[in-house]
Amino acid sequence: MKYYLYGAFVNLLFLLIIRLTVNTEVKTTYWHLTDATEYIAYAETFLSTGTFYDINYQDKEYIANTDSNPGYRRTVGYPLILSFFIYVFGDNWLLPLQIFNCLFFALLYLIVPNIIKELFEIDRKKQVFWVLLLLGIVFARVPQVLNNTIFTVFLFLSIYLGIIAIKRNKWWLYISYILLISFTATIRLNLSWFFLFNILLFLYLCGYRKLGLMVITSAILLFTCNFNSFRNLYNHGVYINSSISNLSFTDYLCKDVTGKTVDFKGSIESVGRQQNDYIFLTIVENPLKVVFVVLKNSKNVALDNHVVNNIFNWYGYNWKDFSIFKKHQLAEFLYLCYGFIYILIFLYSLCVVSVLYEEREWALIGMIGYFFVFWIIPGLIIGTGGSRLRIDYEIFFLILIIGYNSKQVKCGI
Repeated sequence: MKYYLYGAFVNLLFLLIIRLTVNTEVKTTYWHLTDATEYIAYAETFLSTGTFYDINYQDKEYIANTDSNPGYRRTVGYPLILSFFIYVFGDNWLLPLQIFNCLFFALLYLIVPNIIKELFEIDRKKQVFWVLLLLGIVFARVPQVLNNTIFTVFLFLSIYLGIIAIKRNKWWLYISYILLISFTATIRLNLSWFFLFNILLFLYLCGYRKLGLMVITSAILLFTCNFNSFRNLYNHGVYINSSISNLSFTDYLCKDVTGKTVDFKGSIESVGRQQNDYIFLTIVENPLKVVFVVLKNSKNVALDNHVVNNIFNWYGYNWKDFSIFKKHQLAEFLYLCYGFIYILIFLYSLCVVSVLYEEREWALIGMIGYFFVFWIIPGLIIGTGGSRLRIDYEIFFLILIIGYNSKQVKCGI
C-alpha cells in the first residue's frame, strides 16, 4: 500500500508543477487536443440528450452534430467517465478529473506487482515501483483529458482479476473479470479480439483442465468486447468498432506511402468500403514502400510517447524541432536516453521469448504474440501524426522481465 501512496503523491506533485508552470495557451491546446474535445462533446451530448454524438468542425469551433445519427467516430467508454465528472462538478470538472487520474493511475503500482506475484510467486513491489516511476508511465499523462493511461489501468486490473478468477475458481471473480474487461473494451478499440488472450491465459494457468469455463468466458467476451461495433451496426448498419482505425490507415500510413490525401464521400457504410478498398490497393501496389514506411515509423512506438517527450509537449516543445536541441542539450540527452531504455526493453523481451521457446511455454509466447499483433504493430503503422494507437505496453514486458529474472532464467546477455 505504501508504494501506491508514494505513486499517488508523485502524480499529484507532477500535476501541481504542470498547472503552476505551463502557460495558458499550451494548456488550452494540449489539455484539450482535438481528441479530448471530441470526448468532451460526446460526454456533454450524452448528458443533454442521452446519446453520444459526433461533432462538426466549423471555423475552429466544435459543434455537436445532434441532427445526425449517434456518433460512431469515438468509442464511448471514456466519454461516459467524463460525463460523470461533468454532471457532478459542472463547469469545474477538469481539476477533479485530474485528481482522479492521479489517484487512479497510481493503482498500477499495486496491480503490476500483484500480477507478477500471481504468475511467478514472487514479491517485487519495490522493483516495479522504481521502474514504473523512472519510465514515467504512470504520471506522464495525469493532466490530460485522454484515455491512454486510464485504459491501461483498467486493462491490467482486468487481467489481474482474470488471473485470480482462474486460479481461485470463484464465480464472482469471473463475473467481475468479464464485466470489467468488457467496459475496458469500450474505452479504446484495441480489445475486439481479447477473447484470444483469454484463451491463452487459461491455457497458461491451468492447461485444458477448465476447458468449459475457457470456452464460455471466451464466447461471452467475443460479444461483450465488441459492444462499440454492435452499437454502430445498430445505429449505422455497419459493423465497425470506430472509424479511427480506418482513418489511421488512410490519413497516415497510406498518405505516407502515396503522398496523397483522399477525401471519401457518401454514407458511413459507403465510406468504410471505399477506405477498405483504398487501404488494400495501397498495400498491394506498394508492398516494399509500406514495409519501409512502417519500419521508419517504428520509432513512434518507443520514442514519441515516453515521459520526456510528454513533458516537452507540456512546455510547447517537440523533439522534431531540432532547433530546440541546440538550446536545450539536457532535453536532447534525456530524450535519447529514454529512447535507448525503451529499445533495451524490446531487445531484452526478445531474449525472454527465446527462453520461453526453449521451455515450451507456448501459451505465454502466444500472449506476447497477441500484444505484438494487436497493440504494438498498430502503433508501428502510424507515421505522420505520431503513434495514435499506442498504449503503455511496456508494463506487459516489465512483468515478463522481472518475473523471469527473479526465477533465475538466464537470457544470455
